[in-house]
This record gives sequence, structure tokens and C-alpha cells, in this order.
Amino acid sequence: MQQKQKELIKVKATALAISVEDAKTIQQFRKTSAIKYTILSDSSHEVSDKFQTYSARDKFSVPALFLIDTKGVIRLGKVGVPHGPFDSSAIDQSIKWIKKNEPKESGAGA
Repeated sequence: MQQKQKELIKVKATALAISVEDAKTIQQFRKTSAIKYTILSDSSHEVSDKFQTYSARDKFSVPALFLIDTKGVIRLGKVGVPHGPFDSSAIDQSIKWIKKNEPKESGAGA
């Protein structure tokens, strides 16, 4: 995901990750990694339960990628992404979808 940030910026998109880990664990992870994008904590599983990506039995959140527009509408969702949000092909698919579906600017007097 980090390698795709420039492309996401070009299409006016923002990428972030949501982890079921607590904020302290995420903070420690970020200190030891080169990750620059935002990682949010969902330790209560509120978000992962809503999007049905968390297995309480296995205590594991299935990697997933969602494309949500500025109005909060999910435009693309992939649950079970091979490398989660780090899956380059899933991000490429999202960027392609945004480019294809972005509103066309109307000219003056149109």
C-alpha cells in the first residue's frame, strides 16, 4: 500500500489500514517498521464485525480491502485479499475503478 500512495493521491484517494490490535501494539509495530500510512485500531471488533471480516472462533480478522467514496458508500469490497491491504493488485484494481468511475468535469455552459 505504501508503494501506491503517489498513485492514490493522483486519484484523490486515501488509504489506511484497520487492525484488530490495540493502539499500543499498533504504535509499537509502527516504530519498528517503515510504514507511513495510517493504521487505526479496531480492538473492540466493531468495524470488523460490521464488515464481517473477523472470526471470533479463530480470533483472526480476514484481510480485506474496501473502497469507500466521499459520501461513505462502499464502491468496491474484497474480503480475503491475499496480502490484505498490502496486495498491490487489489490497490491497482481500486485505482482503475476510481479512474473509470470518477465524475467527468462539465465545461462552462454545459
